[in-house]
Amino acid sequence: MMMALDEHLARFDALIRSARRPNLAVAWDQDSQTTERGKDGQDWGETLQLVQRAGEVAVANARRADELESTLRGLVERASQEVAELQRRLEQSEARARKAEDWLHQIDVAMRGRFPEAFQTNPASPSAEEGSEQVHEAG
Repeated sequence: MMMALDEHLARFDALIRSARRPNLAVAWDQDSQTTERGKDGQDWGETLQLVQRAGEVAVANARRADELESTLRGLVERASQEVAELQRRLEQSEARARKAEDWLHQIDVAMRGRFPEAFQTNPASPSAEEGSEQVHEAG
């Protein structure tokens, strides 16, 4: 479609720039009008046909642009709905993750309360235990 428009516009441009270009400053006397009408009648007809074709192509392109705009609006609407759904699902996942972390924290607290010796931060080293046993034996 675009090539046809470009081709028509090129032909239109060539016609306008041609040596047979109509004289727009035609004298108003009868002889001059008759001469110009007979000589350039075909050029004007071709020009009008090119303008009409270019107009038809422009209308077709405008319709196509409207169709594409409508299609793109539909795609944008669907994309925004999908984004909203994904945000909702993300919020649900984050809520489940927070709940799981809370449960893990409760389990950790309960186990530390039930088995405090298993969670000592500085367990006694074997050499320290041996030293304390030796002190008891010596006394």
